[in-house]
Amino acid sequence: QYKQMIFFRGPLKFSLILTLTLVALVATLLAVWAAIFIARRITAPLRDLAEGTRAVAAGDYRKELPVNSTDELGVLVKSFNDMTKQINKAQSRARRSQKEAENQRMYLETVLEHLSSGVMSFDNTHTLRTANSAVAEILGTEIRSDLSLDRITQDHPNLDPLFSVVGESMSRRLDEWHNEVT
Repeated sequence: QYKQMIFFRGPLKFSLILTLTLVALVATLLAVWAAIFIARRITAPLRDLAEGTRAVAAGDYRKELPVNSTDELGVLVKSFNDMTKQINKAQSRARRSQKEAENQRMYLETVLEHLSSGVMSFDNTHTLRTANSAVAEILGTEIRSDLSLDRITQDHPNLDPLFSVVGESMSRRLDEWHNEVT
């Protein structure tokens, strides 16, 4: 019986080693698979957040990320969604306001062009911003926009009496003033 056991000792040892090796290999593969699965599940919100950040950097503020948890990452994703919604709303309001301002500017330009009175507007630095076509007819010369009062009087010395009164009144920062210039 001892000799028989010694005879089966080698194959029995080999089968045990083979069995234990297969069990260890399967356990290792399962552990690696579980680690990859858990890592992907943990990093998925971060990957989504990075993708959302890239979309926002590209100008797409409508991107909404899925909120899958209530932990710190879930709060971060929810905050990101709230931020992009607010930015999108602000951008929409800004576009609407810009369009409205452009429409108002076009309307004002149309009204000014059809007036028989000459109308000029200056900014705080005494630079001519707009002048309608009646100004050129009344003054007998074309005056370009974006010129300072000083430059206008240099280019058109005959208009000095008018623009010196305008400059003086603007320097005193009067809300309303009335002068007659010949």
